Amino acid sequence: MKTHKQAKYANKTYKDGNIKHFFKMFFITLAVAIGIMSWIDYTSYEVFNPLWMGMIAFCLALLLTFIRWYSRKRNRLDDIAEGDL
Repeated sequence: MKTHKQAKYANKTYKDGNIKHFFKMFFITLAVAIGIMSWIDYTSYEVFNPLWMGMIAFCLALLLTFIRWYSRKRNRLDDIAEGDL
């Protein structure tokens, strides 16, 4: 039995060639990754170099965006990117 959230996104996939949505998803994922890396840097009493943490966040956001794009599945972050809160 599917829950409401699972049923909502069960049959939704990305439209082909929607590059604007790709960049929206990248920037949302980048914001989340920067937030996580900032929290790690703050709780470790700034042991890590902030430049490296920023580069890791950028690469992580790029990797996750490509993985989500090629899996062709939608979820709540896609709704946020499109403005459907």
